[in-house]
Amino acid sequence: MSFPLLVYVESVAGPIALESYVAGVVAAENGAAAHAARQAQAVAARTYVLRAILDDRALGTAQKPIRNSERFQVYKPNPSARALMATAETTGVVCRYKGELILCNYVAGAEWNAGGKRGEDPTNTEKWVTYNDGKTGAAVKPSPISNTTRPDNRGCMSQNGADWLARNGRNYLDILRYFYGADLEIGPLVAPSPPPPSPEPTPGAEPSPLPILAALAALALEGG
Repeated sequence: MSFPLLVYVESVAGPIALESYVAGVVAAENGAAAHAARQAQAVAARTYVLRAILDDRALGTAQKPIRNSERFQVYKPNPSARALMATAETTGVVCRYKGELILCNYVAGAEWNAGGKRGEDPTNTEKWVTYNDGKTGAAVKPSPISNTTRPDNRGCMSQNGADWLARNGRNYLDILRYFYGADLEIGPLVAPSPPPPSPEPTPGAEPSPLPILAALAALALEGG
């Protein structure tokens, strides 16, 4: 099914591009984190809002703009260059399980110390976090932050944990699967269409010189 390229957000004039919205969420939700954690945040934020739109097709319209709050996702206009980069590097990438978008919940969670141990929990949100590293299928623990009977509830990411994992060598794919399960499917929302077949050449016809000329022109530009 199709999803909107433009969405309406509370307190924002007019529609904005979905990817601009995602970048604004990255900046507001975990913009100071390490790069891989920002990438994981972009994928989680994109999946979260698209899953919500799938459940409520009116969401994101002028009649029902996306809430800009901690009860949904916090959005920040004019995101940083780092948030924009993390979003651009993961453009269109979402989390699925058995082909379906997951709920992709996330919270701050407890702070992690230098050894990776969980410490203080100033936001009182650690209770929602799930640790599904290496788990698959029914072994993946859902998060009580949402309806635990939903098959698309595959857990909840810790933003503090994601930051620690990123600073200790994990990439964003590892981070997402650490919290949502090893069988998490991570990839583009829509698979690219295969290119159309090339027309059969007419017998005896000379090949067109245009592709060759275009390639030569491109090389000339690259060479300055």
